[in-house]
Amino acid sequence: MNVTRARHTVPVRAWFALAAIVTFFLVISAVLGSIVLFGAGDDTAQDRIARTGRSVDEGADSWHDPGFRAAASSALADDGVTLVLYEGGVELDQLGAVPEQGAADQVVRRVAVAGTDPPLTAEISTPVDGDDPLPAILRATALIGGIAAAVSLAFGRPFVRSLTAVRRAASRVAEGEMEPELVRSRITELDDLNRAFTAMTSELDRSLAQQAELEQERRLFIAAIAHDLRTPLFSLRGYLDGLRSGVANSPEQRARYLAIASDKAETLDRLVADLFDHTRLENLDPAMHIEPLDLADLLGRLVESLRPQAVAAGVGLLLHDPGHRCQVQADRDQLARAATNLVENAIQYTPSGGRVTVTCGTDGDGAWFTVTDTGPGIAAADLPHLFLPLYRGHNGSGNAAGSGLGLAIAKRIVEAHGGDLRAANAPSGGATFTTTIPSALPVPPAAAPNPSSAQPGGWS
Repeated sequence: MNVTRARHTVPVRAWFALAAIVTFFLVISAVLGSIVLFGAGDDTAQDRIARTGRSVDEGADSWHDPGFRAAASSALADDGVTLVLYEGGVELDQLGAVPEQGAADQVVRRVAVAGTDPPLTAEISTPVDGDDPLPAILRATALIGGIAAAVSLAFGRPFVRSLTAVRRAASRVAEGEMEPELVRSRITELDDLNRAFTAMTSELDRSLAQQAELEQERRLFIAAIAHDLRTPLFSLRGYLDGLRSGVANSPEQRARYLAIASDKAETLDRLVADLFDHTRLENLDPAMHIEPLDLADLLGRLVESLRPQAVAAGVGLLLHDPGHRCQVQADRDQLARAATNLVENAIQYTPSGGRVTVTCGTDGDGAWFTVTDTGPGIAAADLPHLFLPLYRGHNGSGNAAGSGLGLAIAKRIVEAHGGDLRAANAPSGGATFTTTIPSALPVPPAAAPNPSSAQPGGWS
């Protein structure tokens, strides 16, 4: 899945706190700006009265000037103020706005100009409709609403964008697309959600691929089983039919037919037993009895038990004594089964007059043992598939041998112990199988020979 990475993320609580702080400062700034921009147009009646009163007092010497009164009347009319001048109690002039009939309540103030003779007074009036707070409330409401909308858009968009992307990605995954686009969020929780979704999708993709691979392997496995069971069954049935129909009409022929039928029956028995063991090893881990054991002692007993089989095949079977304990934690029976499969496989592929060598030792992490033969070696085409169930390599004569399950069983047992089993061609010819098993006990480094430097000296 492709993901655009975010450099830094912020927890959701901090994100909302930042949104609240930004909103607060934007509202304060907007209110102050509104006062600066619109404050002059929001004069109250008292403000207009006071301003006109100062003008009356300051311009008392000019009220008899017709030009001055005309200019003052125009300015007062713009302000919505009516000014009536009196001199010695007699009306001198009326300036400014003309009062409307039935107008709203008026604010009226009388002003006396000091130091005038005859005394000069003025009556100032203006309507109170200029004090209506509705326009200011509407402006403030619109301003705060706009700020809230802008902040919500700026801070809410990351949530909506990320959640929408996850929803679309989930829909695409449901349709079978395992790599939908996801955008990393700067909000920690959403970023964690995206990463968790990415990990889930990757794991699901891997599981589906593994399931498809296992299904393919299962089909090939069943086909191989059917083929391997049918071959000895066909031969067994043919020889038994020969006995029943009287084709083998002499004691020697009947004995030979019975011997071949018995051999095919044993082949079937071994194949069925190997299939049973291979299936049982699917759940090997819980059934294992892990205990400390000496790998050198286990291999020594194994070599002695298989020596008659090697002698019958004309193959020398040698064990290199490491001279110290090779301590491991393992299931004795299972590990003996794995080692037996490796040694029997080596004997089977080694021509008469050859030799099979078993070597063991320790290293800092556990113990190892190798099984090396002097046979024809492993073909390059066989190496990648050697441990697959029912896969059988070919010996030097080109004839397939064995059930094809011995190496697969050995590898599964070794891996169940946390170890590793590898196959390679020896530099001097033949094949080498190297097994490593972890150890629970500390091993002195000086007692750990290098498996590649083991010499044939001291064979027993």
